[in-house]
Amino acid sequence: MRAKQNFKIKLLICCLMVLLLGTLLVACNKYEPDHYDYLVTFDYNIWSKVDGEWANTGPKSYLGVLDPDKENEVGALVSIRPGFNASTFSEASIAGYYLADWYLPLLDEDGNEQGETIIDPVTGEETYKIILCEEPFVFESTRIHENITLYAKLNESPKMRFIDADTGEFVSEIDGKRPGEKRSKPSSALAPKKVVDGESYTFIGEYYKDKACTEVFDFPYTFGEDNVDVYCHFIKGDWTIVNNTRDFLSALGGGDNIYLTEDLDFSGQLFSSQNYNGELNGNGHTISGISLNYTGRNGAISRFNKTPVGVFQTLMGRSYVHDITFKDVIINVETSESESSALGVNIGFLAAEASEGARVEKVTISGTLTANSKIRQHVGSGSVLLSSFIARNDAGFDKIVDCDYSGVKVIYLS
Repeated sequence: MRAKQNFKIKLLICCLMVLLLGTLLVACNKYEPDHYDYLVTFDYNIWSKVDGEWANTGPKSYLGVLDPDKENEVGALVSIRPGFNASTFSEASIAGYYLADWYLPLLDEDGNEQGETIIDPVTGEETYKIILCEEPFVFESTRIHENITLYAKLNESPKMRFIDADTGEFVSEIDGKRPGEKRSKPSSALAPKKVVDGESYTFIGEYYKDKACTEVFDFPYTFGEDNVDVYCHFIKGDWTIVNNTRDFLSALGGGDNIYLTEDLDFSGQLFSSQNYNGELNGNGHTISGISLNYTGRNGAISRFNKTPVGVFQTLMGRSYVHDITFKDVIINVETSESESSALGVNIGFLAAEASEGARVEKVTISGTLTANSKIRQHVGSGSVLLSSFIARNDAGFDKIVDCDYSGVKVIYLS
């Protein structure tokens, strides 16, 4: 009895395998002859001129099918299409287009395929296409009795077009691949970039649905069949747009040109003082709560630790800091060194040093610098330069314009 049951199971499995083979024998992107009843050629209908004549130069895929009841002319189903299996029967990727569906060609009275020259919507150039039937091929129910060629209908991929709201100029675009694809809001690294006569412009602010920029564009966006325009603003120059403390420190350390769009508060956060050699446009904003501590065994100034002290260590030759307020800055500094010759450190509230070429304009800074008595002794002996603004200023006073550091207090502890 068990042997009989096993036989029935094996017979059922064999029948299922035969059914599968009845619809699929060869599926490949390269023609490989094998046993089949009918060959289906999937043609992407891409043509180019060769020696002055139109030639079909696009990719092709092939599917060999078996007719399970050929004698009774039942016909074979074309059960799969390119894309059924990404590794062996993949869909070709055609830049700027998506595959809408597969069609039989329109034939003339003699059974010949008809073609026409058209203007390609993507390239804008003349090309040749096989004319397709009005309705797509129905894979689920259409049976074939001979070799056939199915042609791809390639539609232009929908695009997200970025437009400069101030000038109306087209800036760049994102290819949506095909309708239904979702696109999230571009990250700062992928934000649209504008270049005019070799001059860079940087995206700033939000994305909008209208040129007047009254309605914010909704992300994530699901592409339809049509292109969509997105309006945005740009500022001249190559900038890192900053609206949080983490990005500020990253841009500062990288020497980026920084454009501040929000007030920043470093209260309770670590601030790293460093050299800077870019443009910092505060855009009228305020940075508050910076705290720097040069005290204790590992932080105090000594003959072994001569770290320049200030919100910036050195404003280097290409630096330009302007239109910004530093508020409630706290700097604590001490030393245990007694001999004047042991030091030689610059202590400045805004910056320890400003190199030649550095510029500082419309900068306001306030807060408290607290130093111990030995720091005061070194200042008196000349082995330490200390200033409530910039300690060592090679840039020259003519490069420091409309700055206010009257709110800085210097306190020496006994």
